[in-house]
Amino acid sequence: PCSVEISYLNNKYKKESEFIFEPAINSALTEEKLIEQMCKINETNFRIEDVSVKLLGSVFASKSSLNKFRNELFKEFQEIIINEYEKELNLEINHDIDLNKYLNNTLNNNYNIYLINENSCLENYNINKEDLVVLFPSDYSKCFDKLKSIETKFECKLGLKLPAIATQKDLNIIDNLIIDKKLYLLGENIYSLYYLSKGYNVVCGYQINLYNSITANVLAELGVESCVKSVEHIDDGIIANNLHEFVFGKINLMHFVHCPFKTIYNSSCDKCFANKGLLYSLNNDKYLFYKYRISKCYFYLKDNFLTNKIRKKTIGGFYDLT
Repeated sequence: PCSVEISYLNNKYKKESEFIFEPAINSALTEEKLIEQMCKINETNFRIEDVSVKLLGSVFASKSSLNKFRNELFKEFQEIIINEYEKELNLEINHDIDLNKYLNNTLNNNYNIYLINENSCLENYNINKEDLVVLFPSDYSKCFDKLKSIETKFECKLGLKLPAIATQKDLNIIDNLIIDKKLYLLGENIYSLYYLSKGYNVVCGYQINLYNSITANVLAELGVESCVKSVEHIDDGIIANNLHEFVFGKINLMHFVHCPFKTIYNSSCDKCFANKGLLYSLNNDKYLFYKYRISKCYFYLKDNFLTNKIRKKTIGGFYDLT
């Protein structure tokens, strides 16, 4: 049979195939062909970093047998990981619990978070060394020049916004960018919690939709540095010292995987005019599209209403200056 051993973190998983290799008559199975068939996992959540193969003699196996074995292998492996992860997250939630014992009491929830892009102006804001400046780049491959300029100008904490939409290919690119563990990561999607296990400081943005103390409790236990409350949040007495509130800026309304300019304006990539795009509502209000690029271009639509709660701010503020 075909025997496979998968190493993941500190765990190993072994499985043997139901089929048995046959002696090759015409075309023998090579190590290269076997690796090619067993590594076709684009439709899964896995990424293979290293693989080695040892074939005993001149043997043959059909592609259908290898494909079936591979699919069963990664399906079972995924179930094992999920079961182990569920054990780790088997939290006992108490509605009357004192959340402060789960939180890092050294955190100061009066520090501010500033979300910026390459064109944002920070000169009008009193940036302190405790504050966090997070970059949402239009092109992730060129983001560190801007971060370096901020680090030179301000003595503050630096962060990078993780995109709300990201394919596995996008995440592979981001993984190669965020080598510095001192860099904070602002997440707007549940996948951002993955980076906690890698030792990064993760801040949950308002699109995570934190409404209540139970959510704050779970995220705090997982190790999240801070959370921005949902912009639709109604104050119901959330008790936590790692919360921030959206106090200034225009919220993101919608994200697009496909280019809206090709659909609305019949544009094309070689004649891209994304920065000039406007979508008019029925009330003739103008809504701006924004573009960012990782492995491909993505787009998001911002509200035309400017939220300004600076004077009412009682906890750390989240400022969207994009």
